[in-house]
Amino acid sequence: MLVGLLGLTIFACLNCMMLQMNYETWTTLKFGAYSAFHTGWELSGFDNTTYTAIATGRPLYIMMRHPLIMYFIWPLWQLHDILQEELKMNCSIHIVAVLWTIISTVSWLLMYRIMRKIIVLPVAVSLLLCLFYYSFSHVMLATFVPDHMILSMTLLLTTIYLAAKAAKNGRQMRTWKALVLCFLATGISTTNSLKIWLIDVMGMQGKGAFRTFAWWKRFVLHGMMYLLPLGAAGGLYYYQTKTMFAEEDSHAREMDARFKQRNPEKAAEREAKYSKRIAENESKQLIDSKLFQWTDFTLPLGESIVENILGEGLQLHDEHTLQDSNGERHRPAIVNYSNWYNYLVEFVIVALLIVGMWFGRRERLMWMAMSVMAFDALLHVGFRFALIDVYIMTAHWAFVIPFAVAYIYKGVEKQKELRTILLTVVTLLTIFLWFHNLTLTYNYIVK
Repeated sequence: MLVGLLGLTIFACLNCMMLQMNYETWTTLKFGAYSAFHTGWELSGFDNTTYTAIATGRPLYIMMRHPLIMYFIWPLWQLHDILQEELKMNCSIHIVAVLWTIISTVSWLLMYRIMRKIIVLPVAVSLLLCLFYYSFSHVMLATFVPDHMILSMTLLLTTIYLAAKAAKNGRQMRTWKALVLCFLATGISTTNSLKIWLIDVMGMQGKGAFRTFAWWKRFVLHGMMYLLPLGAAGGLYYYQTKTMFAEEDSHAREMDARFKQRNPEKAAEREAKYSKRIAENESKQLIDSKLFQWTDFTLPLGESIVENILGEGLQLHDEHTLQDSNGERHRPAIVNYSNWYNYLVEFVIVALLIVGMWFGRRERLMWMAMSVMAFDALLHVGFRFALIDVYIMTAHWAFVIPFAVAYIYKGVEKQKELRTILLTVVTLLTIFLWFHNLTLTYNYIVK
């Protein structure tokens, strides 16, 4: 109970901080929801489309990547209309703040239960590793920024917890649970379907796993079951394309035609600017295809890993803090830390991850988390998908780090000196990251 209250307090405070960003502009909506929410919005590459969708009920997400989000948003839109009628103000930011606080607290409790019930750590160590995880910059941000990352992270942690709990008891997670989680997670982000499947596969039981014919037969048959949630999600997505998406497309074309009629010169200028951006993006792609339209093979991979994936994703840079690299924004693709100790912190965290993967190499939980991390590595490092602001995806894989530290602790638990050193290092990292990331974030949002 106390652990849950601590998490609830932390995330309530973070979401209250977020409410202070452009509060008057976003609650009055004098110029329409879309214009208002894009005025003054620049936060590390995250979208605030959730605000707009709840305020208007319009499908403004890139639905190919988030096929069922509008179904999940529909009841929130209805709630918003009721509150707006009663309070005479836009309440979408308040709805998100309350919902994100609840969901973030659920993810906190899942992380804690994994530490306590699956890895079996003491209460104090479990709590420390929870605080350590949420001190990571773009995990912390995910708990209050109105993007989909906290939703994906919570569903992934739920799957890991259920699969690891079943594996601990010598069985596999119930198929219906895996399929329901796959359906929900795919609706949030299409790539989540593969992550749910990977976690489920890593939890499979059987003598001589990954080697016997019986295991592979079961693997194939079990994998075919995933066609059910994927088919359901695909069917609902297709229905949306013929209804609300078609209406939105028609509305957009009508508004564009009106704008061209009123301001032909500005319309031509805007179209030329848009065409130029599309051409620039296509020049960065390895393959000219819609599937590769968010890839960028021109960025230096080594620096992207050091400064963005393992850097910005865990600890913010003190220059160009929380600025956006996309479009005509202000942050360069690569930003270096001003202080040497930021690189030391990064090195220590990476070292803990590598050592922890070795200590946990025989644990199914670790394999589940590492499979998710490996998939994201293939996606963002191999295919360079969204590499320019890859750090906003940190919450999708970084839970492997506290899991790794947990298995180091289990490995040195009986060696008092090593255990003390480990806990001291993690405590210092946690204090530093909370102070560093929260200070920079607060100064940026409350300005």
